[in-house]
Amino acid sequence: MMLRSVFGALVLFALCWRAADAQDWRSYALGDAGITVDFPGEPHKTNGAYPTPVSVDQTVSAPSTTYSIRQGGSLYTALVADVSKAGVDGPRLMQSVAMALRTEGEVQLDEPVSISGGQCGRYLGIVGPDHSQVFLAILMSSDAGRLFVLKAEVQPGDVASDGPNALRFQQSANLTSIEKPRSAPTPADARAWTQYDYDDVGFGVKFPAAPSIESGRYWTDDGLSVPALRYTVRSGRSLYRVTVADLWRTPADRNGAIDQAVDVLRRYGEIRSDRAVSIPFGQCGRDLSLAKPAGDYASVGVYFPTSQHKLFIVEATGSEADRQAQAQDVDMFRQSFRLAKYPESKP
Repeated sequence: MMLRSVFGALVLFALCWRAADAQDWRSYALGDAGITVDFPGEPHKTNGAYPTPVSVDQTVSAPSTTYSIRQGGSLYTALVADVSKAGVDGPRLMQSVAMALRTEGEVQLDEPVSISGGQCGRYLGIVGPDHSQVFLAILMSSDAGRLFVLKAEVQPGDVASDGPNALRFQQSANLTSIEKPRSAPTPADARAWTQYDYDDVGFGVKFPAAPSIESGRYWTDDGLSVPALRYTVRSGRSLYRVTVADLWRTPADRNGAIDQAVDVLRRYGEIRSDRAVSIPFGQCGRDLSLAKPAGDYASVGVYFPTSQHKLFIVEATGSEADRQAQAQDVDMFRQSFRLAKYPESKP
């Protein structure tokens, strides 16, 4: 599609914008929100309330501050909203905001991105009814409870000149206030765990013992059955498992596959926390904590690298009563997971 190619061409063009243009831009800290964004000058600040879409038919008013500046025929706006009391988790909030923004025109680009501090967001490219182009970034700081929406609006006649600057603005966000990483395991604990690499399957992880490997089926939320492998180790009252479901012959995309996997997990317990995360190779996923029946808990990571078209579910389950004692082992398991480099297309 021609309009989609415009967004792709601008990505390449943005890599070589003129030095004179770059000199007019600099990074600005948006108050104490924990984020910096590039603007072509000092932005104007306005306080207000953002009608935060938390579902298809519900919005919640959130205190907000908007930073904006117009350069030529293009408008650059960064919105910061305090959504700590919105009552919805980060990934679903970003999805709701993206759905609301889709009404502004024809969506040509919508993809998850990995940004600073192990955080994830979404980039959107929209063509308006008047053929103007809108470059959007939707970001969430889960530790601060803040939603960030960056929006660059470029008029039809200014795409060639202002498009690269719009991309720069969209991709310039840098979160400076992020969640602290969990403590690393001690050397004594590390010696009890072994790295197991399955490059042919596409991942590696540490287990406390050699895992059992079982082939079977994985049922998606919409009732589709696909081939799956399960790598499992039981250690005392704890269970460590990696499930790999092959979605190659399905129409699943990254957002849909991960959302469906989370919906399946909801059947097995109450989700206490849910946040977007990034892992090596710039892949985004979800990090969840569940309260399960019979006093158990689960720490789960869900990933869907598009190059593999496989769904990875990394799960550590144990007794809530032993959670504090098991915390270091759970961290060891979850933090060791990595995706292997994999060919872009399946042979």
